[in-house]
Amino acid sequence: MLDAKTIFVVSILSDTIFCLCGLLLWRAQPQVSGMLPLAMTFAARGLGLGVLVAGHAFSPFFGIWFGNLFLAVSVVLMLEGFARFLGQPAPRRLQIALVATVGISWPFLLWFRPEDVTLRMSIIALLGAVSYGYCALMFVRDTTLPVVLHRVTVTWWCVVSAVCAASGFVVWLVAPRGLFDANPFVGVYLLLHLLSFLVKGVMTAILVGVRLRGELLTRIDDERAQLLMLSHELRTPLAIVSRSSELLDEAKASADPSDARRVAQIRSAASRMSALVEQFLIRARHGSDHERTERFDLAEDIRSLAPSPRVVLDLPKQLTFTGDRKMMGIIFSNIVDNALKYSPPDSLVDVSLRASGGRMHLTVMDRGVGLGPDEDRMRLGEKFFRAPNARGTVGMGLGLYTVRKLVARHGGTITLSPREGGGAVATITCPGAAHGA
Repeated sequence: MLDAKTIFVVSILSDTIFCLCGLLLWRAQPQVSGMLPLAMTFAARGLGLGVLVAGHAFSPFFGIWFGNLFLAVSVVLMLEGFARFLGQPAPRRLQIALVATVGISWPFLLWFRPEDVTLRMSIIALLGAVSYGYCALMFVRDTTLPVVLHRVTVTWWCVVSAVCAASGFVVWLVAPRGLFDANPFVGVYLLLHLLSFLVKGVMTAILVGVRLRGELLTRIDDERAQLLMLSHELRTPLAIVSRSSELLDEAKASADPSDARRVAQIRSAASRMSALVEQFLIRARHGSDHERTERFDLAEDIRSLAPSPRVVLDLPKQLTFTGDRKMMGIIFSNIVDNALKYSPPDSLVDVSLRASGGRMHLTVMDRGVGLGPDEDRMRLGEKFFRAPNARGTVGMGLGLYTVRKLVARHGGTITLSPREGGGAVATITCPGAAHGA
């Protein structure tokens, strides 16, 4: 069996590691209540063990007194941390009793009964049993944890409390002469304390992970609910815009080609937004695995979606594609809109479509502001990111992000490269192309 000094060294090292991990988590996730006192629990315990070891060699009286006082403080911090973590009031009377018992009574015990290690070990064990029992009570009151984890946690604290209480009575039967005594009971006693704190550190990490996961899922649900509400509310105004543009087109109120083109652009934009809203509502209703795949002529769809006379099309007569028709329309419209928006008003945007090896290759080339330096180019397609050379143009940094997500959902890729002579080239490749003619 490991000797006492080895167990102390291992305990101090493990406490240091858990303390550092807790402090890092406290800095990274400040919204998790109780992380700072829980991290300092391990710091106080490690410091207490270090003082006990050092005091054994230099000043046993002060080493035992302050070493046990730091151990009592570590239990106080543990109670404080878990109370904050669970959103419950801290047991102030128990915390004061722990510090007062060790801080006040220990000097008298060491002065009048310095050799009575049994009494001091039994008091520490019984104080630990009460503290761990209160931890079990706090977790019994909690209703936020998953059922299985709740049961495991409560059972664990009850077992630790029972073991501490049992060791407080057993110590009277073996009567050790000191913590560094070559007594098998002392080794088992210290080893159990080491294992209990190791398991407590791991369990704390699990509890924090479950809490963060729950908060993340709640946040996602809230955002999803807001998007559902927004999408539902957008349907009516979009329907009005779409119907009004249809009436304008049917009435042919103006023979001006530019007016007719603007009406067509309004209809196209309204149709695209309606498709996006419907797509989101369908996925929310049926889950993320629900996809509307069909066989359609992608070349014909691109011809009908071309939003401007500035778009020069190089398309096959027909290209049969299997996928989500509305999604492909959104992909094409977003990538072409970006090319038009970031290009001079009189420049052309070249669009070509090809099929090879069962894959579709859509290429969009412009003479716009380009992709910027390499460090910005690597971030293109991130949510809300806009390169410095594009900030003079109105936008939110979501168009290319949307394209990347929808292309990935089709199992495809999008690559961006600078165009010789200025501008950018976007190439979208997706599986599902049957043939082109």
